[in-house]
Amino acid sequence: MAASMASYVENFISGFDDSAAKLIAKHLAAKDVSWTEIIEDLGQYLTSPTTSTRARATRLIADILHYIPNDLLTEKEVNLLITYICEKLKDHHSLQPPALYGLLALCKAPHLSSEDLSMVCHQIFTEVNCQSLAQGDRRIVFNLFYALLTTRLKDVQKLGGDFIIGFIQMMDSEKDPRNLVISFACAQIIIRNIPLGAFKEEMFEVVSCYFPIDFSPSQTDPSGIKKEDLILGLRACLAASPLFAEYCLPLLMEKLTSELKSAKIDALETLAACAKTYGANNLYEFQSAFFSSIKKEVFLSGDPAVETAALSALTSLVTAIATGVTTSNKRHSLEGFVDEILQECKNHLLQPELMLMLSTGRLLQSVAMATSQSCDQVVRAVMPLLVDTFNKQTQSTPKHNVVLVVNGFIGVTQCFTYSDNNPNPILTYKAQLVDMYKKSLGEDTSSIQVLGLRGLDKLLVLGAQQFSPDEVSDVAQLLLDTITQVACEDSVRCECTDVLRNVMCTNPSLAENTVYPTLFKLLHNENMEVPGQECLDRPGVLEVIAGITKGSHCLQLATKEIYKLLNNETFHSLYPSVTKCLARLSSSCSSDPACLGSLTGGVKVIHNLVVSRCRVEAWYRVLSDVEVLSNLAEFIRHQAAHWDHSVSSEMQSLFMESFFRNVSSNDNQDDDLDVFKGQPHNFCPLKASCDTVFVSLLTPVLASGTKQCDHVHFPELTARLAGFMLEPLDPAPHLTVCKCLAAIINKEPLGKTLDELLTSIKDKLTSVLELQGQGHHVSALSWVTKALVLRGHSFVKDFVNMMFNLLGSSDLGHSAAAGFCTLLTDQSDVLTSEMHANIRIMYRQRFFVEYLSSIVSGYQASGPETKQNWLLALSYLMQGLDKHVLIPELNKIYPLLVQSLLQDDLDLQLVTMETLSDLICSAPEVISKQIDSLIPKLLKMTTYKPSMKVRISALKCLAGLCSLPIPVLVPYKAQVVRALVPVLGDRKRLVRAQAVTARQEWIMFDAEDK
Repeated sequence: MAASMASYVENFISGFDDSAAKLIAKHLAAKDVSWTEIIEDLGQYLTSPTTSTRARATRLIADILHYIPNDLLTEKEVNLLITYICEKLKDHHSLQPPALYGLLALCKAPHLSSEDLSMVCHQIFTEVNCQSLAQGDRRIVFNLFYALLTTRLKDVQKLGGDFIIGFIQMMDSEKDPRNLVISFACAQIIIRNIPLGAFKEEMFEVVSCYFPIDFSPSQTDPSGIKKEDLILGLRACLAASPLFAEYCLPLLMEKLTSELKSAKIDALETLAACAKTYGANNLYEFQSAFFSSIKKEVFLSGDPAVETAALSALTSLVTAIATGVTTSNKRHSLEGFVDEILQECKNHLLQPELMLMLSTGRLLQSVAMATSQSCDQVVRAVMPLLVDTFNKQTQSTPKHNVVLVVNGFIGVTQCFTYSDNNPNPILTYKAQLVDMYKKSLGEDTSSIQVLGLRGLDKLLVLGAQQFSPDEVSDVAQLLLDTITQVACEDSVRCECTDVLRNVMCTNPSLAENTVYPTLFKLLHNENMEVPGQECLDRPGVLEVIAGITKGSHCLQLATKEIYKLLNNETFHSLYPSVTKCLARLSSSCSSDPACLGSLTGGVKVIHNLVVSRCRVEAWYRVLSDVEVLSNLAEFIRHQAAHWDHSVSSEMQSLFMESFFRNVSSNDNQDDDLDVFKGQPHNFCPLKASCDTVFVSLLTPVLASGTKQCDHVHFPELTARLAGFMLEPLDPAPHLTVCKCLAAIINKEPLGKTLDELLTSIKDKLTSVLELQGQGHHVSALSWVTKALVLRGHSFVKDFVNMMFNLLGSSDLGHSAAAGFCTLLTDQSDVLTSEMHANIRIMYRQRFFVEYLSSIVSGYQASGPETKQNWLLALSYLMQGLDKHVLIPELNKIYPLLVQSLLQDDLDLQLVTMETLSDLICSAPEVISKQIDSLIPKLLKMTTYKPSMKVRISALKCLAGLCSLPIPVLVPYKAQVVRALVPVLGDRKRLVRAQAVTARQEWIMFDAEDK
């Protein structure tokens, strides 16, 4: 072992093997060798007259110390090693870096004694000139101090002023941002935990000299240090002690006069951070000066970032002053400071036609936001002025500004908690504010009406207990009158709907006795007129009902009436609006378990309506309307996703039982015989043909539930759907059949039943596609394949290969390529996680990786007439994929994308350019390598006459290229700018607008660099 140790040491010293330290540390940790043996082997090198040899020997010891466990060394060993290494600090300066590195490891040892810690600090402060060291070595020094301050703070505190002055000397003149981040962290700990005494000014000077931070990190900097890291580190130091107030506050005042925006923002944010620490006594002297500077920035800067920082600083300033002890000197108190601010700002509130009014409002709101006391003082001072000013104005702009400021103050008061003994100051002016908001609703300008409604909503929430039932009823009636006017703009009606909904939630009796009766009366009296105004039509009233309904009580009131409308033939013309209202109610309320009962009752109403009415021609014509069916399906779908298993099974059984059973005349003994006169006595859509109404309503019931029920007719259902799927139906019912069957296949448990169904479907599809395949057969294949791909079924490969075979067909190839869009695009109404679909994690990525080679080889083997089918399939395959999946395959894919741009296929070109746009953002380094071939193709597409969409997409891609590195783009700048000149005169306005944007991007992409 001794011989091997000697060889390790010799190899390290000679520079042949730097890994020797790790091997020695391993033997040391395993106790195969002792420190005594290692030092004996190093003896001749440690005492060598050659400086470089002594440095390598010291470095070996340091490396070993870093590789061994921290707790391996005993206290005696730590003491001996520290004593020896500290002596090396007095040796040649080239030995200091490895010695410091070794001390860093020893300072982390748990057996480091207080005396050894003191020795380390003393020797470093005495022997090391930190400024003369390299950046990495200085970093070791600061890391050493940080380790001591975070793990041995009590021992460091015993060193007191010696440690402080030593650290100041070490940190002085440090410029490297990587080291500054650590030194700021050390300084913050020192300032907070060690009494600065006579060194407070020196400590402040050594950190404040960096304020404000001026640092622009390099994009290629591996350290990742950001300007924000340095700013926050320095700010924490300045805000660490109130002793810095006398030095820092004048510095901040000085920086607030700077012309640099970044310096102003930094000064304001630092003031906000320091105010609480410095306290009221230190701030009194500067409060007026700071307020003047802040007011100037808010009034005159015109920069949102500066204004935000200024307002935040003012809030912190007022909060800090509020903590001061009340004295006889009113100026040195919160009340006096707020009075001073009010005196300087009140006059601006009396001039709402000027923009200073809004700035003053924000300024005072920041003051009010500081404490409940300042909020009370400001609100009581300004609210009467604002209300009076509103009442005196005749122009819309001043009124708008006043209401905006008042709403801001109401929002501020929501930040505090009030009680009966300490009421919200806003509520003192409740009557005046309600009157003002009512007047704002009578204005002709919609923006004032919207602001008035928002303010009224906030006021009602704040004073929920202070408003009497009559007052709330008056407000609700006003809202109803506004919302039911035809002249009411959409934005106002939407806001009014929100306010009325909130009022009804807190006052259920109001909904039952006033709101809904009024709206239902309008529904039943289409031509009802109110004197002096024209009322909203019935579709509009239904929209209002959908908007204001929230909660189980309101939903029950609304749906009870709407379900009656569904069964009333006089409302056939309103069916699109009625069903749309139901769909909106289901969307907004189905997530509330308390509402599901009312909604589920609606599904039964619809079921009974279809079963009992669909045999009547007039009813069937209404129910089979595309919009009506879509709305009813959406109504069922939203709530079906929230049904538990028992309800879901009940609904599925209800629909399947009704649609399969033979309905005899006895089953309809309660029906009006005149209504069904001349109609067939049996209603059994599954045994006749694919009925549009039936399939559209059955699909959400089966596809959205948590689990499919084991109904006796379920096998027959799947068989019939599989048959319908192959029939030449109208597009809408055929798509619904495909979605329904796909959902069933996706959720069907693994087993013999599913395998037999898939085998049957595969055989039928293979047969029809070989003989006389049509587009709807390809669509059916796509949906079945999608269901299998999502769940990762073993039959996937067979169905995908069928789609690949179709890509080579001149007749069905384009449809098959479009089928890949269906295959890999998320749907909103079926096969989603919200509807409990069986979705395998990362199914798109898996599909791409597994079948990319097949598409590439298929493209290469295909004829000229079908190549574009393979390219279109590839483009759909790439959409939405993460760059980490695409980048490894881009060398294989990119040539095919370029070929796609050359094809005379509109869909292919658009999809390809969309894919390229995604790649420009997600994989710029890859596109940069291919830009030489890409730019000419895109420039050619900008003049593609047959399609405006192609020209716009090409221009968007060209504009997107400007996000690539500047050196990549510069060689092409003149070419692109010149080539886009003719496009500026394109006959289509949208193309011209996009051309202007793209050309401007290319002209200006290097402006910032210059």
